[in-house]
Amino acid sequence: DGLPLLRESEADIERVFELQPGVRDGYLYRGALAAIWAVYALRHGEDPGPPYARAVDDFAELARLAPADADAWFHRSKARAAAGDVEGARSDRERAIEIDPAYAGIDYRDGLDAGGAGDVDGELEALGRAIEKDPADADLWLIRGVVRRGRGDLEGAIADYGKALELRPDYVAAWYNRGNARRESGDPEGAARDFGAAIDLDPTEPDAYNNRGVLRREAGDLQGALADFDRLVELDPGRAAGHARRGEVRLELGDPTGAVQDLGAAIDLDPDDLDAYQERSRAWLESGDHRGTPRVARRVQ
Repeated sequence: DGLPLLRESEADIERVFELQPGVRDGYLYRGALAAIWAVYALRHGEDPGPPYARAVDDFAELARLAPADADAWFHRSKARAAAGDVEGARSDRERAIEIDPAYAGIDYRDGLDAGGAGDVDGELEALGRAIEKDPADADLWLIRGVVRRGRGDLEGAIADYGKALELRPDYVAAWYNRGNARRESGDPEGAARDFGAAIDLDPTEPDAYNNRGVLRREAGDLQGALADFDRLVELDPGRAAGHARRGEVRLELGDPTGAVQDLGAAIDLDPDDLDAYQERSRAWLESGDHRGTPRVARRVQ
């Protein structure tokens, strides 16, 4: 349901801990949310390590509070496996099976925890085996695409994302990730189409608007870029880059007053953004409040 809902959920869980510190179910829900954040990061080409580490910590506390709860051990097993702690994952899984033998029949992505942190080749081999077992699982193709993109194999990543989309044409994360890979491979038009498909399927995805807006601006479609950055600011008003990019586009469109407002908002959110100060200075010079001041050449990007 998008980034804003994740943030709202996170705020509610933290409020639970404020009202009742140490509540058992709070660790379960917060750990599960951290794991979702990790998947979000993974699917957007970001580092999933920190949120997975938070998930491990919360499930560890849950296991301490409820040592006879097989779910607690199994959840920590999954989080540890995803974070690259293979031995810890196996140990937790064995503990879950001791408590409830039914867990022995659960196949948690067989082989996906075989690669350990940083072992990309092992991870790719494990994903290949998993895909051979279940070639109709679009998630597996997506994840392998993310791993391939991370190691610079853009052609392989694009192919894997394409396979995920064959299996699930409404897979927003696959459209988004293929858009990123296409942009990095030098195909901005294909990337823009993919971001557009992601937006059509999920009009609440701020990153897709951001990336398409950047591509539209680079292509000279300033009105299209402005529309995308408008939507980005609407969906994620706390993102300084959204305000800054909209301000820069407004300046290019001849609206220095609007640019000053947007760049000011960006500075309020990120007081260390040197470019925002520089662009706002140029916007002030080009605004109607400084008639007679020579126009300043746009900075080289």
